Amino acid sequence: TEKPLIPFLNRIVKEATKEKESFRHMQNRQPRKTRQNKTRSQQSRQTGPDESLDFYERVYELVAQIPLGKVTTYGAIARYLGTGGSARLVGWALNKTLSGHETMLPCHRVVNRNGELSGKAWFGGDTMEKLLRSEGVAFDEHGRVDMASHYWEP
Repeated sequence: TEKPLIPFLNRIVKEATKEKESFRHMQNRQPRKTRQNKTRSQQSRQTGPDESLDFYERVYELVAQIPLGKVTTYGAIARYLGTGGSARLVGWALNKTLSGHETMLPCHRVVNRNGELSGKAWFGGDTMEKLLRSEGVAFDEHGRVDMASHYWEP
């Protein structure tokens, strides 16, 4: 039987509250300038610092929708949520689900833009690859997911 998703999300949100100060610190640092002389946050971020917990919840809801046998990228999730430059923050959100907790979310279905299993360190060993292969996901000779066949655009 499947566990309900809402209690799991509530637990993750409570834990993320403890890290809110670290995100405030990150947001108060000097912004990096891009070629167009705009900060990354001016270019892509549509949510404010007080909405960081809402961002985590939106990430979890979207990851829960990734179909069996498909993968998506950290950047695709960020773009879908309207925060195009926040791929790393998506990774942080998913990392919270794997930090010593059982998760129902299919976090193993999120890979980097090259199809590499950048989250495999958090799964331990080759668990991430085994989970994907058990769902019928194919890999190329370099160990990357066949994105042409298995990519899911949110």
